[in-house]
Amino acid sequence: MLKEKSARIASRVSPTLVEEATKRTGIEADTDPIAREHGFGRIEVANRSMVGFSRIYLNEPREARDDGAATVRAAALVGEPRAEMLAETIGVFACYELGS
Repeated sequence: MLKEKSARIASRVSPTLVEEATKRTGIEADTDPIAREHGFGRIEVANRSMVGFSRIYLNEPREARDDGAATVRAAALVGEPRAEMLAETIGVFACYELGS
């Protein structure tokens, strides 16, 4: 599910925040994986459904459905009921868009 690391999500953040994060983690490139490797896997799972919602916005319902299903599994595995519910919701939205 999370082995391939070729997709990217971007957002605008404070340069000060990036500088502080770089100091704390030693990561210099924004393409370096940080969540699981630094003990933030639960945070990643908690926010993973946003990828699916973004895919709906980008008119990528199949990918949104797949992201939703993967997030449901991951959220159930780590015991994040809110993340699981949001992932189920994105699955419903995606299936609606696909007509299934």
